[in-house]
Amino acid sequence: MDEQIQRYLKRVALAGRMDELRELLAEYIENNPQDIEAKAEMQRLQNGQPMRLLLPAAERRKAHAEDALKALEWMMDDHPVAAIKLCNKDELEQLLFKLEAHRQTLKKAGEQLPDAAQQYRNALKARIGALHGRASRKWAKRIIITAAAVTATGAIWYSMDYRAHARYRDLKEALSAPIYERVLESKRAAESNINCFFCEDLSATIDQAEQWLEQQEKQYKKLDTTLSRLESRKKTLTSLNPAEILELENGIDQSQRGRDHLLKRWQNICKREYAELRAHKAAILQQLEQPIPMPPVLSGDFQADTDNLQAHEETLRHRLKEMKAVISLYDISTHICDPIEAEIGKINHTLQSIKQLSYQLSRLPEHRSYAAYCRAVRQLNCAHYPQANNLLQIQELLPTLESVTYHFSAPAGDISADLLSAAEQVLVHGAPSFSQKFPADQTVLQLPADLFTAPSYNEKVYVLNVSDTETWYSTIRPEIDKTNFITYRRSSVDPRFSPENNYKEFQNDDTYRLTEIDATNLLRDLKLEHNSFFLHQNIPQLLTRVLNYQGGKHPALAQAYLYLCLLKITDAHPYPLLSGVRFSPTLKAHSASFIELLRRSKINLRPGCWLSTDAAVARAEQAFADWFRTNRGHDYAAEMAENFRKTYSASAIFCGYINEKHRPVYFKTPKKGAAVLYVSAAGLTQDETQALPLSPIFTDRNTQ
Repeated sequence: MDEQIQRYLKRVALAGRMDELRELLAEYIENNPQDIEAKAEMQRLQNGQPMRLLLPAAERRKAHAEDALKALEWMMDDHPVAAIKLCNKDELEQLLFKLEAHRQTLKKAGEQLPDAAQQYRNALKARIGALHGRASRKWAKRIIITAAAVTATGAIWYSMDYRAHARYRDLKEALSAPIYERVLESKRAAESNINCFFCEDLSATIDQAEQWLEQQEKQYKKLDTTLSRLESRKKTLTSLNPAEILELENGIDQSQRGRDHLLKRWQNICKREYAELRAHKAAILQQLEQPIPMPPVLSGDFQADTDNLQAHEETLRHRLKEMKAVISLYDISTHICDPIEAEIGKINHTLQSIKQLSYQLSRLPEHRSYAAYCRAVRQLNCAHYPQANNLLQIQELLPTLESVTYHFSAPAGDISADLLSAAEQVLVHGAPSFSQKFPADQTVLQLPADLFTAPSYNEKVYVLNVSDTETWYSTIRPEIDKTNFITYRRSSVDPRFSPENNYKEFQNDDTYRLTEIDATNLLRDLKLEHNSFFLHQNIPQLLTRVLNYQGGKHPALAQAYLYLCLLKITDAHPYPLLSGVRFSPTLKAHSASFIELLRRSKINLRPGCWLSTDAAVARAEQAFADWFRTNRGHDYAAEMAENFRKTYSASAIFCGYINEKHRPVYFKTPKKGAAVLYVSAAGLTQDETQALPLSPIFTDRNTQ
């Protein structure tokens, strides 16, 4: 395997990138299928064994030598001396070439060819000479010499390539934690055209080292010039301000070129001018004890306050820099800087608060929905910028869209917002007519009790016409026994039921007629249940379904009683607005005609009233059947919803807001003359001058 490839694979392995290493080895083996060493490394990687390329060079050569010895043993076992007489010329030369390659591997590791292998080598040469004579032996010798020369050339090439990459690694490591002398030495060792030829990355690294060395040399000359002027007394320490002294000390401390020499010169200068420094220290301390400049007065104008705070911070930082220079130079307690650092911290908090607040305010126009706008406003925080606290007043006063809609719908307040909202849910969205907030009273609760307990609605009724004048009603189907007799029991649903006369037995012949009356489909198909009636039912929709119901073989009087029960519930609703009667002229007209028909029929409309052979009941049955057929096809619920929308059609929409400068920002400009509402400290108002900063602007959707 090529040495450069081995080095790269080693770096990948040391970095722990085993998946990448596996892919690189697989790609190399695919391109070099004869490379046994690469295949062995892949096998070690898959078996979880230590990889040979991670070993030091000496150990790796030793391992290769061991592999060569094993290969020689296998080769001699596979082709013993007695068997080579059967090999042809090509096979013998190939064996000799492999043997020479293994011998070179052993030579690199400093080992000699074993005696057995040497004897095997001599046997191969003798066999080749016997096959081809002296000329063939000379030719074989040339081949061997050529192979040896090629191997030697490869060793030289490998040596130079290895040395170039070693110089590259040394220089790279020197630059990673640069020390002037080490970088200079590594650069000088690496500077060679031969090294650059064998390592392409070396040239760029040498250029990087030269730039770093030039920078260090430039810094050294600057420091040397300054120290020379101080040493010659062309300039004194007292003529330097603390910042300049601090800069000089930091430069010496960070210098990589002659640092110890520069530091010694600086210490000598400080000792020589100690008296002057003490006097200078007293003057400096007097300056440090001066009070901190007063912070600027903030007005609430974001830009002006930011500019003033940044200017004040720059002043404080300049003073802090001078103070730190004095502290470093005169060994003064660092606590002297605490007030200024605390003040700078406050300024930074305020600037950050202004920046964040400005950013949040700039994003407000993106929140076009009222819910998103409310969330954005509630996230505003002026903890470190109290001058903007007036913007936070709106956070506790943000109204709901429902309350704004109510303000548009009932500005005089004649209907409560809760009742108006509930009426919209019932009449427009089909919600239950009774809720926990607006429950049914005791009068209404009693109305459907007969309906859900009456057997005539909950069970099928069997009608036995014994004769033209005798009819029995029962909820139990008649039974036929083995003697062909029918047993019939009259139920309590029969108007003529009595405890003494409720059983009849007669021969099964053609003298009787058995029919059925079934009103159970009314409750089943309309999905009416006693327990959930007031929790789930919308009375306007239920009235519509009962009016238009045609399924099942139920009497018209059964449907009429259910319709009458719903009319009574509607009239007795404790909250007339929720009943919806005022919004349905059709229901009013139907109710009046229904009650008039009931009055003319002179019938007591109740559960089971149709279980009778009276002529009046038959006439009423036909009259109510005609009434349903005539009035069928109307939709009370849709009529109520439409008329409710017309009466209370207001729908508040969020169309903009008042910004922090008290100017309106519209997402959708209201039409001229349209009603517009703002939020003031006292509540909703139509006066823009009373609107709070960041307060939302509403208009009626129907005026847009």
